[in-house]
Amino acid sequence: MNRTLKMATWCLAMSVPAGAMAKSYAVKSDGLWSSRIIVSGKQVVFRASTLDRSKTDQVALNFNRSLKKCTTQTITLNFALKRSASRTFSKSNLFGKIRIDTHSVHNINYRMSTTKGSRYGYIYVTNFGNGQSILREMKRGQRMRFKLDSSSGKGYFFNFSLRGYPQASKRARRLCFAFLKKRRERRNQSDESYFNSGSPKRKNKDYFL
Repeated sequence: MNRTLKMATWCLAMSVPAGAMAKSYAVKSDGLWSSRIIVSGKQVVFRASTLDRSKTDQVALNFNRSLKKCTTQTITLNFALKRSASRTFSKSNLFGKIRIDTHSVHNINYRMSTTKGSRYGYIYVTNFGNGQSILREMKRGQRMRFKLDSSSGKGYFFNFSLRGYPQASKRARRLCFAFLKKRRERRNQSDESYFNSGSPKRKNKDYFL
């Protein structure tokens, strides 16, 4: 595995917020996409992701779900920097566009950030119109393209295959609901076992007033 691919693979496993150490579990590939569970501290993310393989410095596109609402997806892009960031940086309310195949162009807002010393940059799509339309087009489409404006006036272009997206997205959704169900079962079981367990021997008498 070459250095660029190693960096891109690690970039896929990075969690949000930027710079947090994370571990991946239950990784499965579908076409050019993959789905997984990412755990970073107390944060759990259910991710469907792919890479822009048209560039030397690969970029990861991530659709993330959280336990707060398994049906909602957030979009992030992670990219490797040529050198470690010299400062912590964040720029909000940037503009861009998404287009799937020859469908209509969708306008988006995004935020770009990195942390001093990090080798990665992060893009967070913060607002987009016709969300349901975009998802329908992605399920049936072949390719998803991004055009992101920058504060310097230089645009960024990214190109992602959609082969495997429907399967990876569905699996990330299933993983989220399954995780949520198990968590609830553990909590209920814990309460039930507490009352069903034998009473401990006490040296001191306890009374209710």
